[in-house]
Order: sequence, then structure tokens, then C-alpha cells
Amino acid sequence: EFAQTFILPLTSRLTVEPTARYLSRYEQAVFQVNLPYQLESSKIWARYSEGFRPPSLFDLYANAFNSVGSPDLEPEKS
Repeated sequence: EFAQTFILPLTSRLTVEPTARYLSRYEQAVFQVNLPYQLESSKIWARYSEGFRPPSLFDLYANAFNSVGSPDLEPEKS
């Protein structure tokens, strides 16, 4: 896994923080952008983010009372 974040100040109170993460095992890139704004005594955030979740062993192969695994599941990206 490789990740890189940049902090780019737009004003003295507002920055843009783009982040890229590459998951080499799944050959997937996931992106995120943060926009923190500094007030006098607090900070406000706006964020865009993508998610990625590979299936767990339980998701793939469970054989429990209320769950049956599915070995053909693909990773989820949102």
C-alpha cells in the first residue's frame, strides 16, 4: 500500500489536502480531499472520500447458522 497527502494552503485559514492511496494487492486507487477551515477556536471540515473494502474470509467462506459465504464476491468500492 502506498499513500501520499499534500497540504496546499489557499488562505491563512483554508487549506486543500488531496490524498491518494494505492492498494497494490487489488490494483485499486482510492482518493480523498479534505478542506479544513480554521475558525477562532475550532475547525470546520468538508471532505470527499472514496471507500474500498475487500471481502473478509467470513464473507467468502462462512458456514454459520444464519450466514453462508460466497467465494465469488468481489471487492466493494464506493
